[in-house]
Amino acid sequence: MSLLESFLNNPIAVSIGVIVVSSLVGFYINARVRDRCLRDLDGYLVTVEDKAGKVMWGKLEVFSAGLELLYSTEKKDTEGHVENSYILYDTELANLQAIYRIHDDQSTRNQRKRATDIKRTYQPSIFRRALRGLRNLFSTFKDAIVQSLNTLLGQRAAQSPQNAVLSKHKELTTSGAQLLSGAVGNAYEPILERHIGQYIVLEMLRGEKVEEEYGILKEYSDKYIEILNVRVEVPLYVYVKDPQGFPGRQIKVEKSAQGLRVSNPLDRTLLVESVQCGENKREVEVFVPAHEIAEVALEEDEIGQEVKLAYAVRCLSDLVVPRSLAVVRHAGKREKLALDVLLGLDELSDMPWMKRLIDSTRRETPTLSTDVRPR
Repeated sequence: MSLLESFLNNPIAVSIGVIVVSSLVGFYINARVRDRCLRDLDGYLVTVEDKAGKVMWGKLEVFSAGLELLYSTEKKDTEGHVENSYILYDTELANLQAIYRIHDDQSTRNQRKRATDIKRTYQPSIFRRALRGLRNLFSTFKDAIVQSLNTLLGQRAAQSPQNAVLSKHKELTTSGAQLLSGAVGNAYEPILERHIGQYIVLEMLRGEKVEEEYGILKEYSDKYIEILNVRVEVPLYVYVKDPQGFPGRQIKVEKSAQGLRVSNPLDRTLLVESVQCGENKREVEVFVPAHEIAEVALEEDEIGQEVKLAYAVRCLSDLVVPRSLAVVRHAGKREKLALDVLLGLDELSDMPWMKRLIDSTRRETPTLSTDVRPR
C-alpha cells in the first residue's frame, strides 16, 4: 500500500491535513491578498480625501486590512506626540472620497514608473489581454472549482461518517470559497472589460454634485475603480495638502471696480469655482493661468460685501475612487491599434536585457569614416 493510500484511508490524518492546508492557505491569502486597484499605488506618494473633506497624504503602503501613509518627515500633534504615519483601517475606507496620485508630487524615478505604467495600460498587447483573460476565466469558474472540492470531500465524508472534520466539508469549502474569492476577485464585468486600457468618462459624486473625469480605465474591483492620466480639477486643499492654505504662496485677492482680481502663484491653472456671499452661493468657473491674474465679476448685491471664493487646481493625476461614488458612463476616444502595440513589440525597449542587447549591437557595429577614399 502506497503512502498516499495510507494517508487517504486514515481519517485522523486526512482531518489534520485539511485543517493544516486550510489554515496555511487562509493565512497566506489574508496576509498577502490586496485590492487590485489599491496595490497599483503602493510605494507612491498619494493624497487621500474623505467625504468630509479631510486630507491625508504620504507614501502609500497597502495591506489586506487597510492602508498606511508614511510621512516623509515626522510630525507632532497638538499634544506634542511624534507621528510618522497615518493608518486607515478597512472599516474606515467606507468614508473614502478618492485617492490621488498627483504627477507633480512624485519623485523623478516614480514619475518615470508612472509614465511606463500608463504606456503599458493604454491599448494593452495581445499577451496582456490573454493573461487578463485567464485570470477572469479562473474567477468565473471559481464556483465550479468549489463544487468539485465539495464533491470530493463529500465522498470522503460518506466513507468516514465518524470524522467530524469531513462531515463539515460544506462549511470548510464555503470558507475556502470566500478566501478564493479574495484572491482572484469576483468583480468580473464584461461591460467594463471591453473598456480596459481605453479612455472612458467617469461620473463621480462629490457631495450633491456629479463631476466627470476623463482618463484611461486600468482596473476595477468589487470596491474601487482605477483610472489613469486624468486632468482633474481637485480642491485647492487637496493639491496643497493643507485645508488652512499654504504659507508663503498665498493666493492674492484684490478688490477692483466691478469685482475681484485673483493672482495665481501656482505652477498649475487655478479655477475659481464659486462665490459665496452670506448664505448665497453661485458658481462662476473663472480660470486663472499659472502665475497670472484674472478678474472675477461680482453681482450688484455682492459688491462691497464680504465674499468667499472656492478654488480648485487643474493637474495631472491618477485616481482610485470607490464604486459607491463612481460609475463608468461613456466610452472615450478610440484609436486603431498598431501591429507592434498589439504584439507587445513596443514594450521590448523598456526591458533591461533588450536595452543591453541594443547597446552591445551598436558598439559592435563598425562605422565608416568619411575620410576613406577608394583606391
